[in-house]
Amino acid sequence: MTETSRSVIRWGILGAANIAKTRVIPAMMQLAPSVEVRGIASRTKERAEAFAEEFKIPLVFASYQELIDSKEIDAVYIPLPISEHRRWAERCALAGKPALVEKSLAENAPAAGAIRDAFVREGVMVAEALMYRYHPLIRRVKALIDSGRIGTMQLIRSNFEISLPRTDIRYFKALGGGAMLDLGCYNVSIARYLTGEEPIRMHGVGQFGEVDEVFAGLMQFPSGVVSHLGCSLRGGFDCSFEVVGAKGRIRVDRGGMVVWPGEDFRIKVFEGDVASEELIPAADSYVLMVDDFCRKMREGVVDSGSLDDAIANLRVIDAMLASAQ
Repeated sequence: MTETSRSVIRWGILGAANIAKTRVIPAMMQLAPSVEVRGIASRTKERAEAFAEEFKIPLVFASYQELIDSKEIDAVYIPLPISEHRRWAERCALAGKPALVEKSLAENAPAAGAIRDAFVREGVMVAEALMYRYHPLIRRVKALIDSGRIGTMQLIRSNFEISLPRTDIRYFKALGGGAMLDLGCYNVSIARYLTGEEPIRMHGVGQFGEVDEVFAGLMQFPSGVVSHLGCSLRGGFDCSFEVVGAKGRIRVDRGGMVVWPGEDFRIKVFEGDVASEELIPAADSYVLMVDDFCRKMREGVVDSGSLDDAIANLRVIDAMLASAQ
C-alpha cells in the first residue's frame, strides 16, 4: 500500500460507547490538527446527535454502514460490544477502511482470525486497541526484568476487579460479555508480554451466570514461569500485578494494567530486604496508540501483528474458559 496523501486522518466512530467518550475521542482530539474526529454513528440518531454535539463532531451518519462507506472518513474506531466486532470490522476491510478495534478483538480466536484474514486479504491497516502496551510503565517493567534485576523470573500474579451493575452489557453472553474477555484479556496479555512466550498449560475455574462473572486461571510457560490471574465483574476495584524472580520481585499497584491518563505510576522493586520505587510520569496510552496507528497509515503499513497477538491471547482465554465448564 502506498503512503496516504492525507496530512489529516479523519476518524469515524461506530457507536457512542463510554470508552470512546472518556478515553479515545479525547485522545484523538489531543492529536489535532493531524487527527480529526469527523463522524459518528450510533444505534439511534438521537444518541449520535447528542454525542456529536458534545464533542463538536461535524457529521452524524444514519447507520454504521453509511459511515464506513463515506468518503469523508479515512479510518474507523470500533468500540461496539464484542459480539459486533467481527461483523463491522470485516465490513471496514471490504470498504478499504483501516480500523482500530476495541479489545477483546472478538468473542473467540477463530472469529479474531477471520478479522485478521479479511484485512490481510484486502491489504488494509488494522489493530486491536489494547492500549496498555504503549505506556512507558509496561516497557520499563519489562526492561527491569530483562536486565536481571530480580533474577530469573518465576511467577507472575495479576488481578483485575471492577464492580458493574447487572444491566451492564458485560453480563450478557449475546453481547460478548464475561470477565475474561473484558478484564482477563489484560492479565493474559501481560503474562505473555513479560515472558515473551506462549503458555503450554492452561486451566481455569470460575463463578458463572450467563457469562463468567468471577474467574481465576493458571498458565505455565515453556521457560517454567507460572502465572496466575484473577478477574471479576463484581468485586471492589483492583488492578495490579507482581513479578517474582529468584532474587526479588516487582510490583505495580492501582491501575497497573490499565495505566489511565493523567496520573503518575510507581514501580516497586524489592531486592532481598531492600525496597525501592521508580516513578513513571503520566502518559496517555490512548494518545500513543492512536498516534502509532495514524503514523502507520501515513506510511502505508499493513500491520496485522497486533491481530496475531490478539488471536494468541484469545486462544488462551478460550482454553481457560473451556477448562472451567
